[in-house]
Amino acid sequence: VSETSGGETHRNKVMRSMSRHGMYVVESLRGLRDKCKVWYVGGLGLDIPAEHREAVAEELGSGFQCIPVFVEASKARDFEDFCHDTLKPIFHFVHPTSQEVCVSFNNALDANAREQSRTEGAKWQLYCAVNLEYVQPIVQNFNDGDCVFAFDLELLMCPTLLGSRARTANICFFFNTPFPSAEIFRTIPVRKQILRSLLNADFIQFHCFTYARHFLSCCTTLLGLEYRPTRGGLIHLVFNGHHCHVRASHVGIDAVTLGRRLQEDSLVQEQKKWLAKLRESNRQVLLVGYDDMETLA
Repeated sequence: VSETSGGETHRNKVMRSMSRHGMYVVESLRGLRDKCKVWYVGGLGLDIPAEHREAVAEELGSGFQCIPVFVEASKARDFEDFCHDTLKPIFHFVHPTSQEVCVSFNNALDANAREQSRTEGAKWQLYCAVNLEYVQPIVQNFNDGDCVFAFDLELLMCPTLLGSRARTANICFFFNTPFPSAEIFRTIPVRKQILRSLLNADFIQFHCFTYARHFLSCCTTLLGLEYRPTRGGLIHLVFNGHHCHVRASHVGIDAVTLGRRLQEDSLVQEQKKWLAKLRESNRQVLLVGYDDMETLA
């Protein structure tokens, strides 16, 4: 909710997961800046004209240690739609039943659906192409032994694309979303391709052990892999000679930074303003947080 110039309030559109997770990643990695050099690679969410991209990249690199990925507007929109409308429901335990899933993965069963797939474009191929666009600047700026963190279902193909181009990279993949059970995950036509890509990472993290168990179950059921527990709460797998470790580790929030920010004058004044506005309204106000994949009852 935001306030307009006339003092009225209106509802803003809910941000999609990529925007929220982007801010979450920046805040979570803030503490690493004192220990090592951290570079951020990601999209801007804006369509930057080609003639301005070099200047924008230079400014972000020198001032913020950011490497922007310039994805064409139409491609970025289709990529976000595929992640939000197709992948995200599946990873949130919504069993796919519509023809849209078949069209998205170019696995149509009838002539009409195949024609629709050709006219819309193969969304999975587009998804892989965008993942490659994110990997290319990493490879260009990579040094032997660098650690690369990839976050969430928007970059599922990043481990295999990066591992084949930077073989000495230490790759960690973190899921900010759940991981579905094997019964739901196996409905994805490219399920094995996704698993093989993730297993090219050296370290895979989930928010809780339930999601890690689902991932391990998929590896056993679909790829026939065995896993074993190791010291430190890790689970060890070997895929084509590559050693991969899985762990459940909820990141949480940076409480120290959050507490410090809440004491800033600007935020204190903003808090007082909204408290006064709510008191003057003489109405009971209920603040509710929710996951946009789980509608309120």
